[in-house]
Amino acid sequence: VIPCCAHKVNMHWMVNEADGTSVGSTSEKTRMARVRTPWCGGLWEPTYYIEDWTKKENGEWGYEKVGSISGSSCPVCPIIICDFCGASFTYKDNKGTPLGTIKKLGVGSCKDYLIEVHTEADRYTVEFL
Repeated sequence: VIPCCAHKVNMHWMVNEADGTSVGSTSEKTRMARVRTPWCGGLWEPTYYIEDWTKKENGEWGYEKVGSISGSSCPVCPIIICDFCGASFTYKDNKGTPLGTIKKLGVGSCKDYLIEVHTEADRYTVEFL
């Protein structure tokens, strides 16, 4: 990942708790968390930080890292996550303790190949430790 192109996903709470209606737009009040890539994306090991939107000890609001997802990339070319080879990721808490694994399954048959090439569908397994 090129640092200037690093990706992040912001998550917002989009329901008014008072009456259950949908909130029409995002704002600082609807913010919950985000997932972002660190500078250079973890280099040889793709990495994502999970950050919670929380009130700090000084009373100000900000993001606090609560965990990370990192893992292997393509064994043929280690700087990419290959759709055909699959990949394995580990979810760790903020202290580095592994909590689970996420595996993107690679192509194992002609049917898997056709699904991979012609659709956006991917196959994953998730295991909690």
